[in-house]
Amino acid sequence: MKNYYEILKIQSTAKNDEIKTAYRRAALFWHPDKNKIDIAHEKFIEVNEAYNILIDVGKRKVYDHLFDNFFKMGNGITSYGGTKKEYQTYEQWVKFERVKAEKLVTISSDEILTDTFHFIDKYGWIIFFCIMGLSILFFISIGVIKV
Repeated sequence: MKNYYEILKIQSTAKNDEIKTAYRRAALFWHPDKNKIDIAHEKFIEVNEAYNILIDVGKRKVYDHLFDNFFKMGNGITSYGGTKKEYQTYEQWVKFERVKAEKLVTISSDEILTDTFHFIDKYGWIIFFCIMGLSILFFISIGVIKV
């Protein structure tokens, strides 16, 4: 089981500000463009994974509970409730969170803008008519337009 506190080099009692600072420091150090070591990309993903779990209060609570029990029970955790769905093992939960972290690492602002424009292209007329309908209803309700 990975120790996310150790990855970010913080105490388990760290506040969100400390987590953010440690994340920025670690991400800057392990960023593949800055660090040319072979394992930099893998470490950068680990740092993102650690940050995404520790910064979210619910995920952190689950992680802390699992981390404590992992060593107390002799690594015998079998199942627990995740934040959105049930995961059978800690490894499945981490795999799910890792996939999310990898997507965040690879997404660019161009992709976000492109997806937004595709959405507007596809649903633009529907959005336009909804806004126009709501505007007409608003003007009717305030008495500008009489029916």
